[in-house]
Amino acid sequence: MPAASAFDRHFSAAEQSKLAAWLDENPHVTVDAFREMLAERGLLVARSTAGETKRRIERLGERLREGRRMMDTLATTLEEAGDSQRSRALLEMGRTLIFEFQSAALETGAVMDVDDLQKLMRGLHDIMKAAHHNQVAGEAARTEAKREAADAAEGAMKSAGLSSDTVAAIRAAIQGEAA
Repeated sequence: MPAASAFDRHFSAAEQSKLAAWLDENPHVTVDAFREMLAERGLLVARSTAGETKRRIERLGERLREGRRMMDTLATTLEEAGDSQRSRALLEMGRTLIFEFQSAALETGAVMDVDDLQKLMRGLHDIMKAAHHNQVAGEAARTEAKREAADAAEGAMKSAGLSSDTVAAIRAAIQGEAA
């Protein structure tokens, strides 16, 4: 792993994120203006170092946007997963994985292999399908448990002599239905 740059040593990850966002908002800033902005924040570097740092941050930002586009594409193809909290968490995990992979590739100069990306996407797709299946199975189990409880309660209510309207209303309430 390469040694940390002066930029990495000087700025925390949160500060680097803010600088990256600033560069994203100001895409046409010159190297000299970027160098001046770094100096204002206490980091004095050569013009060439400022230029390389600016290019590295810009490449990282582009990779992050690419990763988001890839995950957004994946999300539209996985509509059956719905909008559950689990699906959103898995999508965020996918974004993070792609971002981490791209960051590592950027640092080492490696190229993202399309086969690896397809395997990652296929794996995420399988995870999301399994999560959806578990969600459907859980809903079916809860529905069955409510039905069994309503059946047991109905027998007890009829034995106690409650009217059929009262029994139907209580049964509907147990099952979460309108009477």
